Parts: sequence; C-alpha cells; structure tokens
Amino acid sequence: MKIKSNNGYSNTNQEQYPPTPDSAESQSHGPWKVTTTPGLERLTRIHLRYWKLRSVFDRKVSNIKFSYMKLLQRVYNASPSLAFILSEPAQLLRRTIPHIAGRKKNFTMYGINTGEPSSQDEVFRPVILVHGDKANQGCWTQLGKALMKDGGGDVYTLNLPANLEDRPEALLDKIKEVAQKTPKGQPLCIDLVGHSRGVETIIEALSQLPENIYVNCCYLLGLPEDNINMHFDAFSKAKEKKNEIVQFHGRYDLLEDYNAFSPDANLDGSNDVHVAECGHMGLLSNRKVIKKIVEKRKQSLQQAKKI
Repeated sequence: MKIKSNNGYSNTNQEQYPPTPDSAESQSHGPWKVTTTPGLERLTRIHLRYWKLRSVFDRKVSNIKFSYMKLLQRVYNASPSLAFILSEPAQLLRRTIPHIAGRKKNFTMYGINTGEPSSQDEVFRPVILVHGDKANQGCWTQLGKALMKDGGGDVYTLNLPANLEDRPEALLDKIKEVAQKTPKGQPLCIDLVGHSRGVETIIEALSQLPENIYVNCCYLLGLPEDNINMHFDAFSKAKEKKNEIVQFHGRYDLLEDYNAFSPDANLDGSNDVHVAECGHMGLLSNRKVIKKIVEKRKQSLQQAKKI
C-alpha cells in the first residue's frame, strides 16, 4: 500500500477523490496535507474566544471576592457578628429553623440522639457532634441526616453551657451517657466532630477521658492553628493516644487570614484540608466535608465488623 505525500491518508489517486469546492485552502503539516472547512475554523475561533473571556471573567470574580474578604476582615476587627453575617448570609438563613429546633433538650430530628445497637453483635461506634459559640445542636442537621441515611452509625448531639470552662465536663458527661448504651463486652469507641469553639472543647475533653473509652477519629472544623496552639498540651496528649485527627479549614474563613490564598486541597487524601469557596459557617453544610466524614465513618464501621 502506497501513501502519497500531501494527499491526506488516501491510498488511491487524487482523481478518485477530487477536492470539494467548499473546502478551505489546505494547510501543510510536514509531509501531509490537512484540510479544514470554514465552518470548523469559525467554531474553533469562537471556542477559543469563549475560553479567553471566561478566563478573564473568572479572574475578575476571584479578585472581587478577595477584595471583599479583605474588607470583611477589617469589619471583623470591629464587629465579628456583623462580619460573619455579611460573609455568609445564605448560611445564616438556612440555619434559622434548625437553630430553633436545636434549643429543645430532646433533639431527635432525622433520628439523631435515638440510635441504639440493633443487637448484641452489632458494632456500636457512635459519633458525638459538638457545636461552637452562638450555636446549638441544631447546626448539625445536615451532617446528622447524611450520617443516619448513609450508614454512618449512631449520631448524638448536645447543647453546651455558655461558660467555656464548663464545656469539656459537659462533653464528658455526654460521652458517659452514651457509654451506657454500649452492649456488654464491647469497649466504647467513639468519633468526635467539632466546629469552631467546639473543637477546643473536644481537645480539652480528650485529655480527661476515662481509660475504658477510646476515641477513633476527631474531625475538627474551622479552628485556626493559633487556637490549637493555645491547647498545645491537650492536643499533644490526643496525638499520643494515636487518635486520628482530620482538620477542615474554609478558604474564606474570616478566622483564618491565610485561607484567602490557600488552594483547594484533595479531600480524599489530606488530614489538613482546605475547602475552596467555603467560609466558617459553610463548613457545617459543605458537601465535600460531609462526604468525607460519612465515607471515613463507613470505612471505620466496616473494619470494626471484620474484627
């Protein structure tokens, strides 16, 4: 089979396949001749212009967001509450109804706080969700719903006292309350999820846990590294006990200035995760954050059942 140069990939003569009258002038690429139509060239030019415009638009939007967040950081110094309202107004509106429901002592929305092991052979590995300042257990409705729906195990919440010093003890009391549900012969192994100041409560409580209670994993949402350093001793003790710790940071979190510059990290492999397009309150309902917690919980439960 012979292939003629400057005649496409045809193995026949040029007379058998004459050039069409509507074809554009052929462009030479090495020994071969590539023919394109005017319509294809026009579509290619339109496509390139679209992506150029989109790239410029994305940069403009990113710059506007960055400037807005820098402005809100100045507002935060004068009025933190106003700054958070302006940073994520949609999140505040979404939390209104759950916040009202969360004031109840017996909070059972979506089956939260009602979990019981179905049998003595069932692995009982509950998760306790710990809220932050100016919030209550109602802030966990979306994560709690996802855990209950997708086989994430038994979910428990609590309302912490206003006094920061009393919160670790309140959490320990809740853990002991949950421990009473553990089937005989099984050690109590729990997971803890905290948001904002709730992370500090978890860190302080970890150093005071009884020996018969083991914490498998702690998911810490939205606490700056500076605040963790304030609890360095308690945090070090938690790591000495080999508790797995996964930290989540919102890229547009006003509590963390550097997050305005941080890239979107891989949620599947990192234990120090920065979530793009997310602020401090957005971590509570961010789909990627919820997905990671649910998946790790399911994996942990499956491993425990094999043991």
